[in-house]
Amino acid sequence: MKQKTFRSYSQVCRGFTLIEILVVIALIGMLATIVIGGISNARTKSADTSIKTNLQTILLNSQSYYEDHNKTFGTDGFFQKTVCPEFDPAKDYMLSDEKIRSALDSAMIAANGAGAEYSEKAKGTRCYVDTKLWAISVPLKSDLAKAYCVDSQGASWTVEIDPADPSKQITPSECGPKID
Repeated sequence: MKQKTFRSYSQVCRGFTLIEILVVIALIGMLATIVIGGISNARTKSADTSIKTNLQTILLNSQSYYEDHNKTFGTDGFFQKTVCPEFDPAKDYMLSDEKIRSALDSAMIAANGAGAEYSEKAKGTRCYVDTKLWAISVPLKSDLAKAYCVDSQGASWTVEIDPADPSKQITPSECGPKID
């Protein structure tokens, strides 16, 4: 009669092979790549939404500013700038209004990051303001050939821009055509 031998648990289970461990590590790496790509996409879309929301805020607040300031967007001068001017509370025009300026700064940060210098934060942002008309465009983070534009005539949509030509000024009549 054959005698049964008892083996301990450690003698029966020998662990994982090197190939099995490498396959598991490769699968985890692929899943991490997919998740990180999705997070990056979501972050870009979130920045674009922030830009649009802040420019809509400017549109609403500018209407109040217009009514509160004798139906004008400012008396301290007409300007056409490729970059929106830095905040100057001493000036009397709509970009010196705290609510409008805060929304514009938030849109510029969403587009370009918080940059140490104002010029870095405002890169690609274009402003046009005179006493009766204004337009502001901020490039989208997802596509630098497009910008979200709002103006005093109520336009608020995505427009095509030329990122290679920063001297191109946006005006209220150029705040279209709509491509949304």
